[in-house]
Amino acid sequence: MKGNIFFAGIITLNLFLFASSKAMAARPLTTDDAGTVDLGSFEIELGYEFSQSKDNAQIQSIGISLKHGLSERFDFGISFPYELKPKSGLGGAEVGIKFSLLKEKNLPATSLTFTFGLGGSEYTLNGIMSKELFGTLSAHLNLGYVAPGIVTESGITTYSGAIEFPTGKNLTMVTELVGESNAEGNSWEGLIGGNLQVLRGMVLDFAIGKGFNGTSIEWKTGIGLTYGF
Repeated sequence: MKGNIFFAGIITLNLFLFASSKAMAARPLTTDDAGTVDLGSFEIELGYEFSQSKDNAQIQSIGISLKHGLSERFDFGISFPYELKPKSGLGGAEVGIKFSLLKEKNLPATSLTFTFGLGGSEYTLNGIMSKELFGTLSAHLNLGYVAPGIVTESGITTYSGAIEFPTGKNLTMVTELVGESNAEGNSWEGLIGGNLQVLRGMVLDFAIGKGFNGTSIEWKTGIGLTYGF
C-alpha cells in the first residue's frame, strides 16, 4: 500500500513539473495562483458568503478587494471584509503583496505572497506553484504560515491544492481542498464551484463548500464578481 501511494505521488509530481503552458486561479478558490496582475492594470473582487457552523449558527459576510500591478512581477492589494450576521460591522483590512519568482515554462510558475492586517501584529507568508496540465487542466498548490506576531503564541500552517477545468467557451469548473494545522490539531475544508465570463474582463463565480474534521464550518456557499481593467 505504501509503495502504491509513493508511486502515485511520483507520477503526480512529474505531471505537475513537466507539463507545459500557463495556469491561473481565480475566485471562488481560496487557493491562490502564481500569476500577478498585469503592469498598470487593476483587478477588483466582490464576494458574498453564507455559512452554517456545526452548532447551526449562521454567518453571512461580504468582502471587497482591489489589486494593482506595479511591475511585470509584482502586485499590491488591499481587502476589506464586512460581517452581516451574527454581528454587523467592518472587519480588519488586510494589505498584501505578491512577487513572481519564476514564470511558467518547463517548471511550474512560482510566487510568494506576504499579507498583514492593518492595526494588528498577525502576518501571513504563502508560497504558490501553478501549472497547466494536459493542455487545459490547471493545478495550483499553496503552502503558507500564519504568524500571530506574538512570541508566546504558536502560528498556523496552511496548505491547499486546487484544480481548474474548462467545460465550455466561457465556463470553468473548479475544486479545491484546504487545510491548516496548529497546536490544537488539523482541519480541512473542500469546495466545488465555477466561474463564468459574462463580459470582457468581467467574471461571475459561484461555489459550495463542506467542512470536515477539525473545522467549525458544516457547509458554506458563495457568489462573487471579478472585474479587471
